[in-house]
Order: sequence, then structure tokens, then C-alpha cells
Amino acid sequence: MLVSWTLPALRDLEAVGDFVAEHNPAAAHELVGDILDRTQRLLSDNPEAGRRDALPEPANW
Repeated sequence: MLVSWTLPALRDLEAVGDFVAEHNPAAAHELVGDILDRTQRLLSDNPEAGRRDALPEPANW
């Protein structure tokens, strides 16, 4: 399964990596890689997770 990242999500991930890299560049690299890998695995095992079109319509009050 191909995970499509939005540009804002990639920017946020980059910002997290940059923040961590200020103190520990190696940990930042590992963290960003782990997030990408784990997201790929999670969504491969649960392809409907996080999809807006998979959610039921909200009730009309």
C-alpha cells in the first residue's frame, strides 16, 4: 500500500526532526525514519485507518 503524505504533514514531520536534531541529530534521523516506517506498517495492516471517507456521517441534531 502506498501512503500519501500531505504537504502540511511532511512539513510538521520535518519540523519535529529539526527540533530533535538541535540536540541529537542521530536520534532525529531515527525518529523520523521510525515514524515513516510505523505509519506505513500501520496503514498497510489497517488500510481504512484515518480515512475520512471511511467514517460514518455525523448525526443531524
